[in-house]
Amino acid sequence: MALSQIVANNYIIFPQFRNEFTEGQIYNWRLYCYQSLDKYQQFTREDMTSFMDICYNNINNNIKLEYFIESLVLTEINTYNIVFMTVDSNIICQYDIFDGMSNMHQKLINNGIKNPLIVYIDTYISKIENLYKLKNPEKYKNVNFEYIKHYFQFINEENMFYDDNEVKVDFMYHYHIEDACKLLIEEEQNYFSINKSTYKAINEINDNVQLNIMLELKQKFIGSHSILLTNDKQLISKCHKNNIITKLY
Repeated sequence: MALSQIVANNYIIFPQFRNEFTEGQIYNWRLYCYQSLDKYQQFTREDMTSFMDICYNNINNNIKLEYFIESLVLTEINTYNIVFMTVDSNIICQYDIFDGMSNMHQKLINNGIKNPLIVYIDTYISKIENLYKLKNPEKYKNVNFEYIKHYFQFINEENMFYDDNEVKVDFMYHYHIEDACKLLIEEEQNYFSINKSTYKAINEINDNVQLNIMLELKQKFIGSHSILLTNDKQLISKCHKNNIITKLY
């Protein structure tokens, strides 16, 4: 088979070729693509094998997260008060996150969660999806780019905790590209073991990774709450099946 055959683009490695490449090569392919989101590119088998086969950060993200939560628990916070929260990119580009997160403690109390301690989860997935929008504005006619910029200020913790002395969230936990890439590889393998078509695959895979992150947190810390705010009907359905909140009233 010719080396010049196209086996991937900057969105996805075609399922029939995925097993030819190592996790390290896939990680470096994804890192390269994330650094050039404004360009459409295609990759041959030779291109893909030229990416370095490196190992991931050997600090397991689950262990880091456990240490993080243990530090919360040591402050005598009950896990029943912990609220893990993230916001899908389809919300971020339509609503101002600063307005949305304002009075969030009171909103959670109104929804039956007493004395909430909000841990915002930066899944990295939403960050890339929104960065792609900023890099390709001509593709998005109904997106408020100022809101996306506010989101980046928020997750970069430039205006996260206080605005006129109003607390928005209590803590923020960041997944990094190593964590996101490993989760994406696992989900892509699961997804393409069932679905052979790549149509709309990227969005669903990204959604599934965010869902899995929030579900794992809910299961790991018994009694805690997971909230994934989204307008995506398919994702809402999946969240509801796993008792993950998608809307606050």
